Amino acid sequence: MWKECVNLIINKKDKTQEGLEQIVAIKSKMNLGLSNLLKKEFPNINCLDRQTYLTNNDRLDPDWVSGFIEGDGSFYIYIRAKTNHVNAALSIGLNIR
Repeated sequence: MWKECVNLIINKKDKTQEGLEQIVAIKSKMNLGLSNLLKKEFPNINCLDRQTYLTNNDRLDPDWVSGFIEGDGSFYIYIRAKTNHVNAALSIGLNIR
C-alpha cells in the first residue's frame, strides 16, 4: 500500500483530484483508516478493505530497504487549517543517536 502511494507521488498523480482520491482510498485501508475530517472532506471515497499480505518475487533495492528500515518512515495525509488544502506526505525521521 505504501509503495502504491509512493508510485502515485513519483508520477505526480498526487497533484490531481483523481490521484489524491486514490491516495486517500489507499490510506483508508492502512492502520486506523480515515479520520473523521478526511471522511468529511472526501465523502465520495469508498473505504477499501485491508488486504492480506502476499509475498511476490519482486526484488527490492537493498539501499532503499536499508534506509527505510534504519529510519522511521510514515505516510500521512493532512489538511492545512488556513488554506483547507489537503496534502499527502512521506516522512522518514531519523533519531539523533
